[in-house]
Amino acid sequence: MKYNKKIKDQVIVFDRKVFKNKTQIKEWLRKNNFKYEPKKPISKYKKSYRYRFKNPYRFIRKTLKECYLAKGVMIVKGKIKHIR
Repeated sequence: MKYNKKIKDQVIVFDRKVFKNKTQIKEWLRKNNFKYEPKKPISKYKKSYRYRFKNPYRFIRKTLKECYLAKGVMIVKGKIKHIR
């Protein structure tokens, strides 16, 4: 299977202990130069909030990597599948 060589952002995960509401997340995204689109919802989970840039099925599973950006903020990046 062919894939794009560039690594893309898939999701940012925010710890609910650090970020109490979605407004704080929106402010953090804008402050740190991430493109926030109101059409894409911020999902609420038991221990985290998640803001997806792209759906996970578009990525090659073995290429996904986690990286911590700040306290309570983790980003997942990976290579996108080349779909013909």
